[in-house]
Formats: sequence, C-alpha cells, structure tokens
Amino acid sequence: MSVPNNILSEVATVKNRGPSECSICYRPANGHHCEVASCKGCKTFFRRQCLSNSEINCKLNQDCFDIARKKLLNLRCQACRFKKCIEVGMNPLTLELNDNEKEAMNLQKILRNKQTKELEILILYSEELQFKTLIEMMIYLNEKIEQFRISEYNPSSLEFGTLEDMIKRENQFSFAEKFKQMPGWPMKRDEIQYNPIPERSKVRNIPDSRPLPFQKKHKELDVFQYLNGRRIHENIQILPSIRLV
Repeated sequence: MSVPNNILSEVATVKNRGPSECSICYRPANGHHCEVASCKGCKTFFRRQCLSNSEINCKLNQDCFDIARKKLLNLRCQACRFKKCIEVGMNPLTLELNDNEKEAMNLQKILRNKQTKELEILILYSEELQFKTLIEMMIYLNEKIEQFRISEYNPSSLEFGTLEDMIKRENQFSFAEKFKQMPGWPMKRDEIQYNPIPERSKVRNIPDSRPLPFQKKHKELDVFQYLNGRRIHENIQILPSIRLV
C-alpha cells in the first residue's frame, strides 16, 4: 500500500522546517548545532566557553536557566547558560578544533565528565547482566532439583562413597534429562493408603513397616542435591558483588 503524496509532502515539510526553539535559551532556533536544537548565539557561546581556560560561577542560585523555577531566564549568567548547554547534550566533539584548542581547560573537563558518565552507565549495564546471570543460575538450579525429585533416579547411600568422593565428583545436575519420571511418583492424594498404626508405634506416630521399593529415598536425594547445588552456589559467589539500590 503506497503512502498518499499529500502525506509525504507534509512529512517532508515538517522535516525541512527544522527546530523552532533553542533548547538552551528558548529563543528561536535556526538549526541543530553540536547535535542540539539551538540558536546561533548559544552555538557561539558554547564554543567560546569550551575553548576558555577560565572557570565561571553563578552568583545566584545556579538556576538562572531553569525554566521550571523561573518565568524569565537570566541570560547574562554565563555559568548557568554553559551548564544548560551541557545538560541538554551539546557535544563538544563535533566542534572543529586545532591541536592547541583541544587542550583548553573547560573542554578537557567536559570530556572527563562525559567519560565518567559513560563509565557509570557501563557499570550499571554490567551489574544488570550479572544480576540476570544470577537469576538464570538460580532458576536452573531449581529446575534441576525438581527434575531429580520426580525422576526415576533413586540413589542409594552405598553409591555415594566417602564425603571426599562426593565432593570431588563432577556436577550431576546436567544428567537430569536422562532420567524419566518415576512411575507412580509423586503419589496422588486419593492413591495414598493409610495403614493402621501398630500399637507399639502410636507414641511415635510412625509405622514400623519399611518403605516400599518405589518410594523416593529423600535423605539420600537431599545429600545428592545439596552437594551438587553447592557447586553452583560456589560459581555464583565468583560473580562480583551486585549493588542493589
């Protein structure tokens, strides 16, 4: 489906019209300078201040160009005007400068602050990835534990060997998919048969009968899961500490 010519014409007109307001002083803009909609006056001012080696300070409350607080801007305050140029994103790297001009004090200060902010963003992004990795590892651990819980794998304490052998053994969670679900387990509530408690066991409220062969040996399984889960937790602890705000 083609776009009508009148709509294309309107879009082109709006695109060619350019910005109407300067992002710094709110006077009429005449284009984009240093990647920001601005007037020629603010463009020239920004360049001049970037190449200056003098530090300027506001003599009032450092809000001379804050339109949210002031109806009339104090255009004479160079410090607040320069601060506003930086806040709206005027990029000094777009300025055409010679080698000597690139060493100006204010320009170097802006570039250092820019690098610091970019580094902070990179750190936050890195921490977010680490946090995501941590969550994924915990989800993986829980999924594997659940798979072993309902699988046909029913370990015996005889196959574990010594504690040292179990610790040295490789992580077994990756083999969870190899085991099928244990038949008849977990048992449904309506399938559970309650046998009368023998007279001698009423105090303990535990039947004397031995567990059925198809019942899960949870004690052994808990040992197995703890040791394998511990290895994953050790890998998680390798991750740098994550700052939560």
